Amino acid sequence: MNPKVPLSQLYQKFLAGTATREEFSAYLSQVKDPATADKILELIAREWDGQFRKKNIKRLSASEIDKAYEHIVSHPRRSSPLPFITTPKKKRVRPYLVAASVVLVMIAALSIYWFNGDHVGEPAAVSSLEKRTIPGQQATITLSDGSMVMLNAASKLVYPAQFKGRTREVTLEGEGFFEVIPAAKQPFVVRSGNLITTASGTAFNVKAYPEDGMAEVAVQKGQVSVARINDRTSKPTIVTANMLYRINNKVANLKPVTFTDQVAWRDRTLLFKVTPFSEVAKTLSRWYGTKIILDNEAIGNCKITGQFRYESLENVLKMLEHAVNITYEITEGGVRVNGEGCVGE
Repeated sequence: MNPKVPLSQLYQKFLAGTATREEFSAYLSQVKDPATADKILELIAREWDGQFRKKNIKRLSASEIDKAYEHIVSHPRRSSPLPFITTPKKKRVRPYLVAASVVLVMIAALSIYWFNGDHVGEPAAVSSLEKRTIPGQQATITLSDGSMVMLNAASKLVYPAQFKGRTREVTLEGEGFFEVIPAAKQPFVVRSGNLITTASGTAFNVKAYPEDGMAEVAVQKGQVSVARINDRTSKPTIVTANMLYRINNKVANLKPVTFTDQVAWRDRTLLFKVTPFSEVAKTLSRWYGTKIILDNEAIGNCKITGQFRYESLENVLKMLEHAVNITYEITEGGVRVNGEGCVGE
Protein backbone atom coordinates (compact mmCIF):
# COMPACT_ATOMS: atom_id res chain seq x y z
CA MET A 1 0.00 0.00 0.00
CA ASN A 2 1.12 3.54 -0.65
CA PRO A 3 2.37 4.69 2.82
CA LYS A 4 1.43 8.31 2.05
CA VAL A 5 -2.29 7.47 1.80
CA PRO A 6 -4.01 5.98 4.89
CA LEU A 7 -6.36 3.05 4.37
CA SER A 8 -9.42 5.13 5.26
CA GLN A 9 -8.53 7.67 2.56
CA LEU A 10 -7.93 4.93 0.00
CA TYR A 11 -11.37 3.58 0.80
CA GLN A 12 -13.02 6.97 0.38
CA LYS A 13 -11.21 7.50 -2.93
CA PHE A 14 -12.38 4.05 -4.01
CA LEU A 15 -16.00 5.02 -3.25
CA ALA A 16 -15.69 8.39 -4.99
CA GLY A 17 -13.96 6.92 -8.05
CA THR A 18 -11.06 9.36 -7.72
CA ALA A 19 -8.34 6.83 -6.86
CA THR A 20 -5.36 6.65 -9.15
CA ARG A 21 -4.44 3.31 -10.68
CA GLU A 22 -1.74 2.87 -8.03
CA GLU A 23 -4.13 3.77 -5.20
CA PHE A 24 -6.83 1.50 -6.61
CA SER A 25 -4.41 -1.44 -6.72
CA ALA A 26 -3.20 -0.60 -3.21
CA TYR A 27 -6.77 -0.64 -1.89
CA LEU A 28 -7.55 -3.98 -3.49
CA SER A 29 -4.34 -5.51 -2.18
CA GLN A 30 -5.53 -4.59 1.32
CA VAL A 31 -8.89 -6.21 0.66
CA LYS A 32 -7.06 -9.44 -0.18
CA ASP A 33 -4.92 -9.26 2.97
CA PRO A 34 -6.64 -11.08 5.90
CA ALA A 35 -4.79 -8.77 8.32
CA THR A 36 -6.57 -5.67 7.02
CA ALA A 37 -9.75 -7.06 5.46
CA ASP A 38 -11.73 -6.60 8.68
CA LYS A 39 -10.70 -2.94 8.86
CA ILE A 40 -12.17 -2.44 5.40
CA LEU A 41 -15.39 -4.13 6.46
CA GLU A 42 -15.58 -1.73 9.41
CA LEU A 43 -15.16 1.18 7.00
CA ILE A 44 -18.00 -0.21 4.90
CA ALA A 45 -20.18 -0.54 8.00
CA ARG A 46 -19.47 3.04 9.05
CA GLU A 47 -20.30 4.24 5.56
CA TRP A 48 -23.65 2.49 5.81
CA ASP A 49 -24.26 4.10 9.19
CA GLY A 50 -23.48 7.52 7.77
CA GLN A 51 -25.84 6.97 4.86
CA PHE A 52 -28.54 5.84 7.27
CA ARG A 53 -28.38 9.18 9.11
CA LYS A 54 -28.91 11.11 5.88
CA LYS A 55 -32.43 12.07 4.89
CA ASN A 56 -34.18 11.21 1.62
CA ILE A 57 -32.37 7.88 1.27
CA LYS A 58 -34.55 4.96 0.21
CA ARG A 59 -33.92 1.95 2.41
CA LEU A 60 -33.47 -1.55 1.09
CA SER A 61 -36.09 -4.24 1.27
CA ALA A 62 -35.60 -6.85 3.98
CA SER A 63 -34.76 -9.59 1.49
CA GLU A 64 -32.10 -7.45 -0.24
CA ILE A 65 -30.52 -6.55 3.09
CA ASP A 66 -30.51 -10.15 4.32
CA LYS A 67 -28.87 -11.39 1.12
CA ALA A 68 -26.12 -8.77 1.29
CA TYR A 69 -25.44 -9.34 4.97
CA GLU A 70 -25.36 -13.13 4.73
CA HIS A 71 -22.98 -12.90 1.76
CA ILE A 72 -20.57 -10.84 3.87
CA VAL A 73 -20.70 -12.51 7.27
CA SER A 74 -20.64 -16.05 5.90
CA HIS A 75 -17.51 -15.45 3.87
CA PRO A 76 -15.14 -18.40 4.59
CA ARG A 77 -12.01 -16.23 4.85
CA ARG A 78 -13.25 -13.75 7.48
CA SER A 79 -10.92 -13.75 10.52
CA SER A 80 -13.42 -12.27 13.05
CA PRO A 81 -17.15 -11.59 13.43
CA LEU A 82 -18.49 -8.58 11.59
CA PRO A 83 -18.59 -5.61 14.03
CA PHE A 84 -21.81 -4.15 15.34
CA ILE A 85 -22.64 -0.46 14.96
CA THR A 86 -24.18 1.94 17.45
CA THR A 87 -26.91 4.11 15.97
CA PRO A 88 -28.15 7.44 17.36
CA LYS A 89 -30.71 5.46 19.39
CA LYS A 90 -27.88 3.64 21.21
CA LYS A 91 -29.07 0.28 19.98
CA ARG A 92 -26.61 -2.33 18.81
CA VAL A 93 -27.63 -3.48 15.38
CA ARG A 94 -26.03 -5.36 12.55
CA PRO A 95 -24.72 -3.28 9.63
CA TYR A 96 -27.51 -4.46 7.38
CA LEU A 97 -30.06 -2.67 9.58
CA VAL A 98 -28.46 0.65 8.71
CA ALA A 99 -27.85 -0.08 5.04
CA ALA A 100 -29.05 2.89 3.03
CA SER A 101 -28.77 1.99 -0.66
CA VAL A 102 -28.22 -0.80 -3.11
CA VAL A 103 -25.05 0.92 -4.26
CA LEU A 104 -23.34 0.49 -0.91
CA VAL A 105 -24.33 -3.16 -0.73
CA MET A 106 -22.80 -3.65 -4.16
CA ILE A 107 -19.60 -1.97 -2.95
CA ALA A 108 -19.44 -4.35 -0.01
CA ALA A 109 -20.05 -7.37 -2.20
CA LEU A 110 -17.43 -6.17 -4.68
CA SER A 111 -14.85 -5.79 -1.92
CA ILE A 112 -15.59 -9.26 -0.58
CA TYR A 113 -15.36 -10.65 -4.12
CA TRP A 114 -11.82 -9.29 -4.45
CA PHE A 115 -11.07 -10.40 -0.89
CA ASN A 116 -11.92 -13.93 -1.94
CA GLY A 117 -8.91 -13.91 -4.27
CA ASP A 118 -10.86 -13.96 -7.53
CA HIS A 119 -9.36 -10.59 -8.54
CA VAL A 120 -5.88 -9.19 -8.09
CA GLY A 121 -5.37 -5.47 -8.62
CA GLU A 122 -8.16 -5.27 -11.20
CA PRO A 123 -11.17 -7.31 -12.25
CA ALA A 124 -9.73 -10.38 -13.91
CA ALA A 125 -10.09 -10.80 -17.64
CA VAL A 126 -11.42 -14.01 -19.09
CA SER A 127 -8.54 -16.47 -19.14
CA SER A 128 -7.22 -17.36 -22.58
CA LEU A 129 -5.91 -20.68 -23.79
CA GLU A 130 -3.61 -21.37 -26.70
CA LYS A 131 -3.14 -24.42 -28.87
CA ARG A 132 -0.27 -24.75 -31.33
CA THR A 133 0.56 -27.42 -33.86
CA ILE A 134 4.04 -28.09 -35.16
CA PRO A 135 4.81 -28.84 -38.82
CA GLY A 136 3.24 -32.15 -39.79
CA GLN A 137 0.88 -32.16 -36.80
CA GLN A 138 -2.87 -31.70 -36.57
CA ALA A 139 -5.05 -31.16 -33.50
CA THR A 140 -8.72 -30.96 -32.56
CA ILE A 141 -10.03 -28.58 -29.89
CA THR A 142 -13.49 -28.57 -28.34
CA LEU A 143 -14.47 -25.08 -27.16
CA SER A 144 -16.55 -24.29 -24.08
CA ASP A 145 -19.76 -23.93 -26.12
CA GLY A 146 -19.27 -27.32 -27.75
CA SER A 147 -17.97 -25.93 -31.04
CA MET A 148 -15.10 -27.86 -32.58
CA VAL A 149 -11.94 -26.63 -34.27
CA MET A 150 -9.48 -28.80 -36.18
CA LEU A 151 -6.08 -27.19 -36.67
CA ASN A 152 -3.84 -27.91 -39.63
CA ALA A 153 -0.05 -28.11 -39.38
CA ALA A 154 1.99 -25.14 -38.05
CA SER A 155 -1.09 -23.31 -36.79
CA LYS A 156 -2.16 -21.54 -33.60
CA LEU A 157 -5.56 -20.94 -32.02
CA VAL A 158 -6.11 -18.54 -29.11
CA TYR A 159 -9.48 -18.93 -27.38
CA PRO A 160 -11.13 -18.19 -24.02
CA ALA A 161 -11.60 -20.88 -21.41
CA GLN A 162 -15.23 -19.77 -21.25
CA PHE A 163 -17.13 -17.68 -23.77
CA LYS A 164 -18.58 -14.56 -22.13
CA GLY A 165 -20.06 -11.40 -23.51
CA ARG A 166 -21.89 -10.73 -26.72
CA THR A 167 -19.62 -12.74 -29.02
CA ARG A 168 -17.66 -15.99 -29.03
CA GLU A 169 -14.30 -14.82 -30.30
CA VAL A 170 -11.13 -16.74 -31.19
CA THR A 171 -7.93 -15.85 -33.03
CA LEU A 172 -6.41 -18.10 -35.67
CA GLU A 173 -2.97 -18.06 -37.18
CA GLY A 174 -2.61 -20.74 -39.85
CA GLU A 175 -5.45 -22.99 -40.95
CA GLY A 176 -8.45 -24.36 -39.14
CA PHE A 177 -11.77 -26.05 -39.81
CA PHE A 178 -14.63 -24.80 -37.62
CA GLU A 179 -17.88 -26.56 -36.72
CA VAL A 180 -19.83 -23.95 -34.80
CA ILE A 181 -22.68 -24.68 -32.42
CA PRO A 182 -25.64 -22.38 -33.26
CA ALA A 183 -26.18 -19.40 -30.93
CA ALA A 184 -27.85 -16.55 -32.79
CA LYS A 185 -27.57 -14.15 -29.84
CA GLN A 186 -23.84 -14.82 -29.44
CA PRO A 187 -22.15 -14.83 -32.87
CA PHE A 188 -18.95 -16.81 -33.38
CA VAL A 189 -16.04 -14.62 -34.53
CA VAL A 190 -12.70 -15.73 -35.98
CA ARG A 191 -9.92 -13.17 -36.27
CA SER A 192 -7.30 -14.26 -38.78
CA GLY A 193 -4.76 -11.79 -40.08
CA ASN A 194 -6.66 -8.89 -41.62
CA LEU A 195 -9.98 -10.77 -41.72
CA ILE A 196 -12.88 -11.13 -39.31
CA THR A 197 -15.19 -14.05 -40.04
CA THR A 198 -18.55 -14.04 -38.26
CA ALA A 199 -20.98 -16.96 -38.08
CA SER A 200 -24.01 -17.99 -36.04
CA GLY A 201 -23.77 -21.73 -36.47
CA THR A 202 -22.17 -23.35 -39.49
CA ALA A 203 -19.07 -25.15 -40.76
CA PHE A 204 -16.26 -23.39 -42.57
CA ASN A 205 -12.52 -23.40 -43.18
CA VAL A 206 -10.15 -20.48 -42.63
CA LYS A 207 -6.62 -20.36 -44.00
CA ALA A 208 -4.39 -17.43 -43.04
CA TYR A 209 -0.70 -18.20 -42.69
CA PRO A 210 1.23 -14.92 -42.19
CA GLU A 211 3.99 -15.99 -44.56
CA ASP A 212 1.51 -16.58 -47.39
CA GLY A 213 0.44 -12.95 -47.63
CA MET A 214 -3.15 -14.00 -48.32
CA ALA A 215 -6.20 -15.38 -46.55
CA GLU A 216 -9.08 -17.68 -47.52
CA VAL A 217 -12.48 -18.54 -46.10
CA ALA A 218 -14.46 -21.46 -47.53
CA VAL A 219 -17.92 -22.47 -46.32
CA GLN A 220 -19.30 -25.99 -46.07
CA LYS A 221 -22.86 -25.16 -45.01
CA GLY A 222 -24.84 -22.12 -43.99
CA GLN A 223 -23.11 -18.79 -44.47
CA VAL A 224 -20.56 -16.50 -42.86
CA SER A 225 -19.77 -12.80 -43.05
CA VAL A 226 -16.19 -11.82 -43.89
CA ALA A 227 -14.88 -8.32 -43.27
CA ARG A 228 -11.47 -6.69 -43.61
CA ILE A 229 -10.22 -5.21 -40.35
CA ASN A 230 -8.24 -2.35 -41.88
CA ASP A 231 -10.75 -1.41 -44.55
CA ARG A 232 -13.86 0.31 -43.21
CA THR A 233 -14.89 1.51 -46.65
CA SER A 234 -15.78 -1.94 -47.96
CA LYS A 235 -18.88 -3.81 -46.85
CA PRO A 236 -18.65 -7.32 -45.35
CA THR A 237 -18.91 -10.15 -47.87
CA ILE A 238 -21.45 -12.93 -47.36
CA VAL A 239 -19.91 -16.32 -48.18
CA THR A 240 -22.33 -19.20 -48.66
CA ALA A 241 -21.94 -22.97 -49.01
CA ASN A 242 -19.30 -24.15 -51.51
CA MET A 243 -17.99 -20.63 -52.02
CA LEU A 244 -14.46 -19.39 -51.38
CA TYR A 245 -13.52 -15.86 -50.35
CA ARG A 246 -9.88 -15.07 -51.01
CA ILE A 247 -7.89 -11.90 -50.49
CA ASN A 248 -4.39 -11.52 -51.90
CA ASN A 249 -2.47 -8.23 -52.06
CA LYS A 250 -5.65 -6.37 -50.99
CA VAL A 251 -7.52 -7.82 -53.96
CA ALA A 252 -10.51 -9.91 -52.90
CA ASN A 253 -12.60 -12.30 -54.95
CA LEU A 254 -15.40 -14.77 -54.40
CA LYS A 255 -15.70 -17.98 -56.39
CA PRO A 256 -17.40 -21.38 -56.28
CA VAL A 257 -15.34 -24.35 -55.06
CA THR A 258 -15.73 -27.96 -54.04
CA PHE A 259 -15.54 -27.71 -50.27
CA THR A 260 -14.10 -31.20 -49.80
CA ASP A 261 -11.10 -30.12 -51.85
CA GLN A 262 -10.50 -27.19 -49.49
CA VAL A 263 -10.33 -29.48 -46.46
CA ALA A 264 -8.61 -32.49 -47.98
CA TRP A 265 -5.85 -31.87 -45.42
CA ARG A 266 -8.16 -33.22 -42.69
CA ASP A 267 -7.70 -36.68 -44.23
CA ARG A 268 -3.92 -36.25 -44.45
CA THR A 269 -4.23 -35.58 -48.18
CA LEU A 270 -2.22 -33.01 -50.14
CA LEU A 271 -4.39 -31.79 -52.99
CA PHE A 272 -3.18 -29.32 -55.61
CA LYS A 273 -5.24 -28.04 -58.52
CA VAL A 274 -3.32 -25.76 -60.85
CA THR A 275 -1.51 -24.45 -57.78
CA PRO A 276 1.61 -22.27 -58.20
CA PHE A 277 4.77 -24.08 -57.12
CA SER A 278 5.47 -21.22 -54.69
CA GLU A 279 2.34 -22.19 -52.75
CA VAL A 280 3.13 -25.89 -53.06
CA ALA A 281 6.56 -25.28 -51.53
CA LYS A 282 5.05 -23.54 -48.48
CA THR A 283 2.54 -26.33 -48.01
CA LEU A 284 5.26 -28.98 -48.18
CA SER A 285 7.35 -27.04 -45.67
CA ARG A 286 4.51 -27.01 -43.15
CA TRP A 287 3.51 -30.59 -43.90
CA TYR A 288 6.95 -32.15 -43.55
CA GLY A 289 8.69 -29.61 -41.34
CA THR A 290 11.43 -29.00 -43.91
CA LYS A 291 12.43 -25.81 -45.69
CA ILE A 292 11.77 -25.84 -49.42
CA ILE A 293 14.14 -23.39 -51.11
CA LEU A 294 13.57 -22.33 -54.71
CA ASP A 295 16.92 -21.41 -56.25
CA ASN A 296 15.14 -19.87 -59.23
CA GLU A 297 12.12 -17.68 -58.42
CA ALA A 298 10.65 -18.51 -61.82
CA ILE A 299 10.00 -22.05 -60.57
CA GLY A 300 7.31 -20.58 -58.34
CA ASN A 301 5.19 -19.83 -61.41
CA CYS A 302 4.93 -23.48 -62.39
CA LYS A 303 1.40 -24.82 -61.89
CA ILE A 304 1.01 -28.11 -60.05
CA THR A 305 -1.93 -30.51 -60.19
CA GLY A 306 -1.79 -33.68 -58.15
CA GLN A 307 -2.90 -35.55 -55.05
CA PHE A 308 -0.63 -37.10 -52.45
CA ARG A 309 -1.70 -39.13 -49.43
CA TYR A 310 0.60 -40.65 -46.85
CA GLU A 311 3.56 -40.14 -49.16
CA SER A 312 7.08 -39.43 -47.97
CA LEU A 313 8.59 -36.07 -48.90
CA GLU A 314 11.05 -37.74 -51.24
CA ASN A 315 8.26 -39.54 -53.11
CA VAL A 316 6.36 -36.27 -53.51
CA LEU A 317 9.49 -34.56 -54.83
CA LYS A 318 10.11 -37.36 -57.32
CA MET A 319 6.59 -36.99 -58.71
CA LEU A 320 6.95 -33.22 -58.91
CA GLU A 321 10.28 -33.68 -60.70
CA HIS A 322 8.51 -35.57 -63.45
CA ALA A 323 5.58 -33.18 -63.59
CA VAL A 324 7.64 -30.03 -64.15
CA ASN A 325 11.16 -29.31 -65.30
CA ILE A 326 12.92 -29.27 -61.91
CA THR A 327 15.62 -31.06 -59.98
CA TYR A 328 16.00 -31.18 -56.22
CA GLU A 329 18.62 -31.84 -53.57
CA ILE A 330 17.88 -32.84 -49.97
CA THR A 331 20.36 -31.27 -47.54
CA GLU A 332 20.56 -30.73 -43.79
CA GLY A 333 19.24 -27.19 -44.29
CA GLY A 334 16.22 -28.33 -46.29
CA VAL A 335 15.36 -29.10 -49.89
CA ARG A 336 16.86 -27.03 -52.69
CA VAL A 337 14.85 -26.98 -55.90
CA ASN A 338 16.45 -26.01 -59.21
CA GLY A 339 15.13 -25.60 -62.74
CA GLU A 340 14.39 -23.15 -65.50
CA GLY A 341 10.93 -22.45 -64.23
CA CYS A 342 7.68 -21.87 -66.05
CA VAL A 343 7.73 -18.17 -66.88
CA GLY A 344 5.08 -18.38 -69.55
CA GLU A 345 2.47 -20.08 -67.36
